[in-house]
Amino acid sequence: MKKNIIIQVIAILFSFSTFVYSAGISSPCGTMYLGNLKIGQSYSLQQSLGYPFNVTYSGRSMADMKITVVVPSTTTSDGFEPIPSDTWIKVVKDQFSLEPGQVAETDVIITIPNDEALMGRKFLVKISPASGAPKAGGPGLAFGVGLMCRLQLEIGAKPPTPEEIRQIKKQQLGGTVSVLVSPERIFLVDVPVGRKVNLKKEYQEALKIVNSTDFKLKTNIKSVDVIKSGMFAPTDYKVAEDPNWLKIGKESISLKKNSIIDIPLYLEIPESQKGEKLYFVIITEATSEIRNVKYYTKVYVDVAK
Repeated sequence: MKKNIIIQVIAILFSFSTFVYSAGISSPCGTMYLGNLKIGQSYSLQQSLGYPFNVTYSGRSMADMKITVVVPSTTTSDGFEPIPSDTWIKVVKDQFSLEPGQVAETDVIITIPNDEALMGRKFLVKISPASGAPKAGGPGLAFGVGLMCRLQLEIGAKPPTPEEIRQIKKQQLGGTVSVLVSPERIFLVDVPVGRKVNLKKEYQEALKIVNSTDFKLKTNIKSVDVIKSGMFAPTDYKVAEDPNWLKIGKESISLKKNSIIDIPLYLEIPESQKGEKLYFVIITEATSEIRNVKYYTKVYVDVAK
């Protein structure tokens, strides 16, 4: 008679990238950044980034998932200190029961204490979704899996003005996304080599930035070196040797309040890359008087043979 052996294993995968995965679960929220946060104020991660914290479960049968807040033990090389208390962070819904292929979505509320000693400092907290072993029985081993997602918080150097507090409250009560950069992912198939490809004309793809705030927005857009940025390519893709194969039509631009703009994108892939599956990452840093946020757009390119 075969014994049903179930071993609970939490496999922690740490990554600097915007997408993390471990056997059974994955998330596009590998690294999240919010800057110019004001002391004494609360922020919705979903409203700030334009999408919820989400995790996809791809196990073979139903499993429970719990999302916890983890305080790091050390300061990072780029100066992010461990968050002083996990009470700064509230995961709105932290427990799920998921079927294979189901996505868990939740908001995360960040509350910055009203303490001037925090101004100008940078903090890091980790949000860890972890699944238990699948509920269905059977011979062999069953594993629980987990991820570590980084949330970087940079506190503004000055206390909030009355107008800034009004705008923050307006966003909270209205439930609106103040700045949105889309899409999160771009998939391109049969991309020709040896010539400049206009993604808008040939694939109907461009980067769209929406500024629904009452403040002017400055943006800086780059196709980054994936490896040097501490990221990695997803399964079946390789990091593009040169991030400049993906060109941004306008790298620096200012948006007026309540405005929308499309940023053209171009690809120029050398003939040596025929048949390859290439991975690029675009980082858009959006800065205004009330918020600094980094948005990540992943570009998946299947090069023509």
